[in-house]
Amino acid sequence: MTEELRETHAKRLIQDKLFQESWEVLREQLMSEWEHSQHLDIERRESLWLSVKLIDRIRAHFESIAETGKMSDYIKTHPYI
Repeated sequence: MTEELRETHAKRLIQDKLFQESWEVLREQLMSEWEHSQHLDIERRESLWLSVKLIDRIRAHFESIAETGKMSDYIKTHPYI
């Protein structure tokens, strides 16, 4: 897959309302479970916290792909910067 095609797919996904809602709902569910877990259930709390961090990291990856494409376009039009 070319970089331009990856950028196009990433932008389309990021802008999709259902895609955005899915990330938000999943993160909220995980945070709610974490907030309502027993303070002595350390293993579960750690697992939930790591899941939240992983969700954030995956979403950032999609956004990075889209941003990389924007930077690539900018560099093409401003090669001396």
